[in-house]
Amino acid sequence: MGRLTRLAGLSTIVEDLKDIEDAKAARKFLEKGLLLMPPGEPITHQSLLTCLHQILAIMILPKQVKNAVRAVAFLIDKMEEHTIHKAVRDAVNSQLNKFTADLKNTKTSTDSHMDGKLKELSVATDKIADAAKAAADNFAKAASQPHLGGTMARSYSKAPTQAPLHANPRLAARQGIRQ
Repeated sequence: MGRLTRLAGLSTIVEDLKDIEDAKAARKFLEKGLLLMPPGEPITHQSLLTCLHQILAIMILPKQVKNAVRAVAFLIDKMEEHTIHKAVRDAVNSQLNKFTADLKNTKTSTDSHMDGKLKELSVATDKIADAAKAAADNFAKAASQPHLGGTMARSYSKAPTQAPLHANPRLAARQGIRQ
């Protein structure tokens, strides 16, 4: 008998397992032996880990084979953690990049909007200042002219201190009696 090598061992295993040729047949075999539960559900890393540990608990295998299967189970577990961490990291990075882009767009839009409003406010302020200056100049010019401003200014300074008599009939009657 020749020397047993890994290559020779693999060919023997492959010949013995010709019944399982694809993932569908493998799933059917594991579900039939109640090693992959629940039947028909999507396969996850966790379900594969459980399946491997059940195989180790049920079957009588040499210690070296059990250790190899257990090692594969632990590697799958680590692979799952790494895959999850990578997926979460990629998702967070993607969302942060999108958020940053949205924030930049919002800032740019706000800046341009505020610049426009500040220009409008500046123009309106200039117009108000010009109108106030023109009104002050017109008032000063009108006050200095005697035929317009002088009489008007005097008429406001001589405003009546009492209400006219005809405004209140009782007051008018009282004034009529006193006269």
